[in-house]
Amino acid sequence: MMDMGVNPDQNKHILEIGGGTNPHYEWMKNMAFESYTISDVENHISSMPANIHFIPSDKLDHALYEKKFTRVIASHVLEHLPDPESQLMNWLAMLTDDGILSIALPCDPGFLWHLCRRLSQAKAKNVYQITKEERNLIMAREHINSIYNLLYIIEYYFCKKRIRWFPAILPVNNINLLCVITLSKTDFRIAPISYCN
Repeated sequence: MMDMGVNPDQNKHILEIGGGTNPHYEWMKNMAFESYTISDVENHISSMPANIHFIPSDKLDHALYEKKFTRVIASHVLEHLPDPESQLMNWLAMLTDDGILSIALPCDPGFLWHLCRRLSQAKAKNVYQITKEERNLIMAREHINSIYNLLYIIEYYFCKKRIRWFPAILPVNNINLLCVITLSKTDFRIAPISYCN
């Protein structure tokens, strides 16, 4: 879903933020890229292909990587960050002039999101050996930004955006689990909203 409508040229040099244990390059096996870099707090992958590189997130300085990447992927990242606005600016600085941001956000808070969390309580107990209360505490600590506030930040800084919702097509948070946003650096604006074409 994150790769729909992405120009192959924009997949040449990819930076994935927060790749974790299930990095996005696993979904891109049929796509060509020249370089793929993963940045996270730690390297969760025991063996990576030769063309996949890892940079610890505390070493990812946008001054060192200015205009290096044609695409930045951040799947389920912004909801965890204390200052998502600054992070968006950092990622933009690392993009080439025609680069894109691919962002996936959970529809939290939202009715369907919370319903699915309740339905998956048994799995969390069996797989992770944690109680419902422990899981809820983890989510409360980690999901510090609502999808509403993140969309407001994105709306302010970008003239255009392409948004896909899942599983429903309608852009309603309560009936979806996921929101995937594609942003072009060319649509970034610093000027007030009234100056946007």
